[in-house]
Amino acid sequence: MEYKDAFKYYNLFCIYLFVKAFGDTKPTRNGLKLNYRRLFLNNYPYFITVVTYQRNPILIQNIELLRQSFRYAKTKFSFDIEAIVILPDRFHLIINLDNPKEYPKIIGVIKSYFTKGCEPSYYEHLLQSHSRTQQHYKPVWQKRF
Repeated sequence: MEYKDAFKYYNLFCIYLFVKAFGDTKPTRNGLKLNYRRLFLNNYPYFITVVTYQRNPILIQNIELLRQSFRYAKTKFSFDIEAIVILPDRFHLIINLDNPKEYPKIIGVIKSYFTKGCEPSYYEHLLQSHSRTQQHYKPVWQKRF
């Protein structure tokens, strides 16, 4: 087998692994849109990263509100925070859950509580896309995590 053929098969194999891991892709104007799949396994910790919209550095300035957001989520769901790192524009979290399918809901509650309590002066200077404006998003968090 020639080098070019081996490289071609390697690329096809990588695409196969990508599609298996992330699902089918859908073409969009900006390239490929991923069809995200989440893995829900019992008795495993989850590493999650949540990023602010346009990496706006507002978390340290609003650290007490972020703490309240986590406390509120703990009243709604059963989970343990094993480790957390809070940076100005994102946080990394390792959590253990009783029900792994709840982790998207937990992050949603944290983001929602923080957004509702955050003063507009921290984010009103950020421009949003037309679709985000139509969906009434506040420019506090990126859509996915």
